[in-house]
Amino acid sequence: MFENKIQSEEAWKIYKLAYKKYYARYIKGNMSKAEFKTWGEQAAAQRDYTTELLKTAKSEEEKACHIEAFRNRLNRQ
Repeated sequence: MFENKIQSEEAWKIYKLAYKKYYARYIKGNMSKAEFKTWGEQAAAQRDYTTELLKTAKSEEEKACHIEAFRNRLNRQ
């Protein structure tokens, strides 16, 4: 089921890539466990929110704006 979401939903693809990046930071010691956990909780909430926004988007342009905003929020943290 998880892999199906990643295949079919853009927000999940972006989340997975960001998760891998931040997990690598945690493993290398550049990020504490608490920081990683906080980031993960915030990222998952943003992912779910973006998924809902995408469901109600009226155009492809609107979807693209939501995706880009999500990508920027994840990579800014």
